[in-house]
Amino acid sequence: MIPLRELLKLAFASMGANRFRTTLSMLGVIIGVASVVAIGSVGASGKRIILSELETFGVRTIWVFREWDDQPTKSERGGNWIVNEDLPEILARCPHVARVSPLYDKWNLWASQGSRHKRVRISGVDASYFFIDNESMERGRFLLPADVRLKRKVCVIGSEVWKELYGRMTDPVGKLLDFGYGKFEVIGVLGDKNREFLKSIGSMGGENANDRVVIPYTVYQSKFNQRGIRAIQAEAVRMEDAPAAAEEIKAVLSRRHEGKYKYRSETMKQYIETTESVVGVAWWVALVAAIISLVVGGIGIMNIMTSAVVERIREIGVRKALGAKDRDILVQFLVEAATIATTGGLLGVAFGSGATVAIGAVSRRPVDLSFHFLALGVAVSFATGVFSGLYPAYRAARLDPVEALRYD
Repeated sequence: MIPLRELLKLAFASMGANRFRTTLSMLGVIIGVASVVAIGSVGASGKRIILSELETFGVRTIWVFREWDDQPTKSERGGNWIVNEDLPEILARCPHVARVSPLYDKWNLWASQGSRHKRVRISGVDASYFFIDNESMERGRFLLPADVRLKRKVCVIGSEVWKELYGRMTDPVGKLLDFGYGKFEVIGVLGDKNREFLKSIGSMGGENANDRVVIPYTVYQSKFNQRGIRAIQAEAVRMEDAPAAAEEIKAVLSRRHEGKYKYRSETMKQYIETTESVVGVAWWVALVAAIISLVVGGIGIMNIMTSAVVERIREIGVRKALGAKDRDILVQFLVEAATIATTGGLLGVAFGSGATVAIGAVSRRPVDLSFHFLALGVAVSFATGVFSGLYPAYRAARLDPVEALRYD
């Protein structure tokens, strides 16, 4: 049995003797492996970015709204479809619900502090909202139940509101903010939330989360003359409980309002599953294209190895006449095929890594090279070489030494 080192020397010598043909046969493997590395790394990074932005809403979050019919009846038009008294009933009668908060939003109101002005979104919520929505605090505190119950004119502001109206060097806690409905005391600043990717793809979840002014929903109802609740944002006990929790909330609301209104729900679990599904489908489609390139590369390697067998029939005959066994010939040609493919795979890894870095630089988003896909690229190229070389190696091993020595 020839040592592996010698077999590799023979393989590289054969590749060097036919550089152009070898390069063409490796091209499919290079393209295929580069695609696997780039697609895998970009796909994994994109999925991580999307999921991290979705998590800023809270992974156990549920939203419940009134569902508007195309032609609602008169009874469905009027009335308040969610009221304050529904909230404690939801908590009492929905075992899969951990927290619940009303959710009001009013966009594009001018907030001012001294001579500075900024358009903001006013959100009216309960104290539990901050836990449901996975909020963090830059400074100060969240709303307390007492703030809501006593209708205190206090607010928590987003980081951009802090920066533009007060300046980063100024602590806004304890200062006043005016947005046209009286002056509110700032009691806290929310931590930054990044939803840039969702915004870039036009998602409804891509609104700027850092330009908010959050006030007690009871104050919101008073200031904006709202008797009913526009929407509910709740939190399930566990993420997998979210669908059941949503159904429980809708059932309680329907029962309390005597079936006058229809309700619809959305859960963060749905968005996460949809994201994983879409990214997964896109990844598989791209992977199929990469596999086609690898198949083309494998065919190229099979062709060059078949040609090599024909060109080296006399060499094979001499080796067999000197005592080489069929297994030795088989292993030699398999090593050559695997060497060609693995070399192409390593080049593909290099090109794929470069493409991944370039995509990250152009998109200005963090794209991380995945070691798993680098290793997969090399492993797949090696496997492609072995499978592509099986037939030519078997053909070379089965040559009759006498006929091989007579070959001209």
